[in-house]
Amino acid sequence: MRNSGTAVHYSEGVVIVKSALTKREPTHLQIANRAFEIYVSRGARHGDDIGDWFEAERQLRTELQPKKRAVKQTTTRG
Repeated sequence: MRNSGTAVHYSEGVVIVKSALTKREPTHLQIANRAFEIYVSRGARHGDDIGDWFEAERQLRTELQPKKRAVKQTTTRG
């Protein structure tokens, strides 16, 4: 006999994973690494850690946006 609770749980997990993949949000580690790169690029001056974090999030979200496909326009001749 099948355990329907497990099947439901499994299918919910697939939905969660699928939405996470389509959402294209940066991971905590990606943001931390980028924030550190920004910190170093500013000369490793202390005091702007929160600003570096938000800038890292903004940059990564922009990079992870799905690329918009160019729509090829056709001309009709009459």
